[in-house]
Amino acid sequence: MASVFGREGGWVVKWKDGAGKWRTRRTNCATKAEAKRMAADLERQADRQQLGLDARPSDSTMKLGELCAWWLEHKCPETSRDTEKQRLEKHIISQPIGAIALPR
Repeated sequence: MASVFGREGGWVVKWKDGAGKWRTRRTNCATKAEAKRMAADLERQADRQQLGLDARPSDSTMKLGELCAWWLEHKCPETSRDTEKQRLEKHIISQPIGAIALPR
């Protein structure tokens, strides 16, 4: 549940974001009631993100094929790079599954 508390210079809201992490934000709300409405809106947005109805800020725009290419370049051991490149090209990158967007 979101909470609201006063600090020097205004109201602060605290809520759990769409990834389940606690966030704190200083607001420019004039009243506590206004800050509570803002906290409720942020909480509703996080709920929608957890249900997959809204995109999370941390969601990736990368596709599966792009991730495989990145892995080959940055993480794959040099000794097995040629074999892995052939395998991933054949089964993922050149196939329709390689065009699937990764949500997280």
